[in-house]
Amino acid sequence: MKKIMTKNFVIRVDSGREVGFGHGMRCLTIANEIKKKEFNVLIIMNRERNNLGELFKKNGHDVSYIINRKIGFKKIDVKYDLEQTKRILQKFKEKIDIFLIDHYNIDYKWEKSLRQYVRKIVVIDDLNNRKHDCDLIIDQGLHHNMKNLYVKLVPKNCKILTGPKYVILRPEFHIFRKKLQKQNKIIKRIMISFGGSDPNNDTIKVLEGITKIKDREFSIDVIVGKANSSHTKIQKICEKMKKTRCYYNPEKMAKIMSKCDLAIGSGGSTTWERCCLGIPSIVSIASEDQYEATRILNSKKCIKNLGISKKILESDYVTAIEDMNFKKLNEMKKECLKLIDGNGTKRVIQNILSM
Repeated sequence: MKKIMTKNFVIRVDSGREVGFGHGMRCLTIANEIKKKEFNVLIIMNRERNNLGELFKKNGHDVSYIINRKIGFKKIDVKYDLEQTKRILQKFKEKIDIFLIDHYNIDYKWEKSLRQYVRKIVVIDDLNNRKHDCDLIIDQGLHHNMKNLYVKLVPKNCKILTGPKYVILRPEFHIFRKKLQKQNKIIKRIMISFGGSDPNNDTIKVLEGITKIKDREFSIDVIVGKANSSHTKIQKICEKMKKTRCYYNPEKMAKIMSKCDLAIGSGGSTTWERCCLGIPSIVSIASEDQYEATRILNSKKCIKNLGISKKILESDYVTAIEDMNFKKLNEMKKECLKLIDGNGTKRVIQNILSM
């Protein structure tokens, strides 16, 4: 019987309080799926506070940590990063079969410097603001001029996958999408979730706004990520509020989300999860990379965009909630379901394997 040769798949990604968890979670999804295809998976990541290293290990993947020099809040010393990554790749006896990079600070110079160690390079990007040296690039976001987005930023032979058709979501979202119920006539349950870290403390702002709603009938599910430094305060606020439950870093997000009639959150990666489940959302823009997609989603009537997070008042959230009616909610649900079909991960994996 012929022995099946195991291939090597390496991912360079960071996660934690400063950079968030969106990059890490979509890479974990890919790692889990690619592992089923007889690949060994190695994750290379920075030792940032509250990183997802243990979660990768829990899912059966190897993790190599690098210690990076920080330049400002989110930027890294790219040259120092390259040296450490190179040392890790040099330990492999043969070339890495596929090297996936999901990092806003890395560009074509870094990628080109590692070409000698890898057969194929895959890049996940959302910003389309720099050149890449890769064989496949994936941008699951919404942008203006989607057709020509990366034409001048990647080699001519690079395959380009853009748009929500390629949104990378965990399998649970595809499963719960099949079990969706019709939109309720009135709001019975609201979910509040501002990602893994919620750097602008929007969760507290929303909760304090809701406490001012007289005779509130709807229930509230609050999701608090592991990197949220205010999780204790949020828990105490929830305990004092009626019909309110606080979940700390829950594993079954899709199950919780599928039960709500309305969600309130930021314009990060959770946006695609909400759209997949057809959940109408009130959204704030927490960081610069969320601007474009959030505004386009608002124009498509998938969400209600309240604008820049730091400028939003408690009363703005309350007004947005009270302004919702069945017609608006039902229209948002339909538009969300049209945008995301839940098969993006499958498409991405097929394209990676066909390189």
